[in-house]
Amino acid sequence: MSEPLKIEDPKTASAFGHPRRRRILLELAGRECSASEISAATDTPLSLLHHHLRQLLALNLIRIVRTRARPGRPVKYYRAVAKEFFLPAELIDQLPGAANSARLREALDKSQAAWVAGIIYSSDDGRHRMRLVLDRDRGPLTVERWLELRLSDEDAAALAGDLKEILDRYALRTQPGRKAYIVHAALAPA
Repeated sequence: MSEPLKIEDPKTASAFGHPRRRRILLELAGRECSASEISAATDTPLSLLHHHLRQLLALNLIRIVRTRARPGRPVKYYRAVAKEFFLPAELIDQLPGAANSARLREALDKSQAAWVAGIIYSSDDGRHRMRLVLDRDRGPLTVERWLELRLSDEDAAALAGDLKEILDRYALRTQPGRKAYIVHAALAPA
């Protein structure tokens, strides 16, 4: 297996900080696709896709590998210049999860605001609780659960494995054109 392509230019590195551009690039890592195939796989309108393809071509992150003749304009096929890319820490503006965290928080707040009926506050045996009361008829499906668990290292490892298994199983069901949901499951020592 070849080494990942090391990105050394800050301008080139900035392409990886743009979620849609990064997704398009990674769709082309290891395979060639036409613009219409990339559009379907990434849920990107063709007009916007062409803008991103021009940017990625200018940064030498993708190339046109072949063209197929047809009436009108020929069909161009694109491929990433590498299967893997290494971005040194000093060129990373923001860790990948930060942008997704912000998107998730915004989506949760918007969704919950649409269907929160109220909040119940309570105290039981010195444990203070807050629970949202939701009106399921008023909004889309949203789940947010925060827990502090006291687990052994073995139980934490088992929970991490279970979470990964569940998410991987549903990741296999994802298809272009379906409604997008942002999912975040996390486990970290407090």
